[in-house]
Amino acid sequence: LLKQFTKSKPWVERSKPSKDNKEKKPQDYDVFELESLLFREFLKARFTPSYMLGKAADCWLALMDRLLTCNVSESEQKDLIEKMLELVDIYYVALDAPKEGHKVNFPEKLMVKLYPHFMERDHYASYHSTSDEVKLQEAETISPITIVPLECFTEELVPDECKRRWWCLYQEYSRESSPLCKVDDKTIKNIKFRALYQKYKRILYDAEEFEESPRSRPELFTEACAIYQVVHKLAMPRNKISKCGFA
Repeated sequence: LLKQFTKSKPWVERSKPSKDNKEKKPQDYDVFELESLLFREFLKARFTPSYMLGKAADCWLALMDRLLTCNVSESEQKDLIEKMLELVDIYYVALDAPKEGHKVNFPEKLMVKLYPHFMERDHYASYHSTSDEVKLQEAETISPITIVPLECFTEELVPDECKRRWWCLYQEYSRESSPLCKVDDKTIKNIKFRALYQKYKRILYDAEEFEESPRSRPELFTEACAIYQVVHKLAMPRNKISKCGFA
């Protein structure tokens, strides 16, 4: 395999995406504005996942599997390759969109409506894939997940009263979020989860956003450590990383 390997040409963007010309540069902000902006971008990256990236990756994988395992005609093969190249462009543009100020659109023609069985799409038609990748996935032994907390949050001494308060709030959050997980409509589900997340942000900050909080930074850090410690203490025995999302 190594003898047959040849270096491919680096990815080159085939068409320039639209860009917001009003996008400010870091030097256009003062120190406090830049700090607030960077923190908002962190929250967006942490709690607002980019569905564009996942959609492009999923469609690319489905097309690649079809190209490898299905007997497609020469013309269809060219069409699949062209779509895959477009999906690569969309993926990398979406990856840098927040930094570059690009607006990313996902063309309807690139949406995949036929998926291999291992991708498990409930509302789309599927076929049984026979690719080597699937065979490897099916034969692979999945190693158990181990949750390892970050010491910077666990070594902080947090008053028991504070931890009890957030333990109760986390139980309340779990009761409220459980029904939302069963909502089929992704848009409605995301809206409701954002509203629920905002509710607990207000409890923590005594304000809508971090930068508007009247509370001191050390006080907020202590409460943040309490949340982290409570959530991870509950998640670790079951090794369920999904339970750590509240932190």
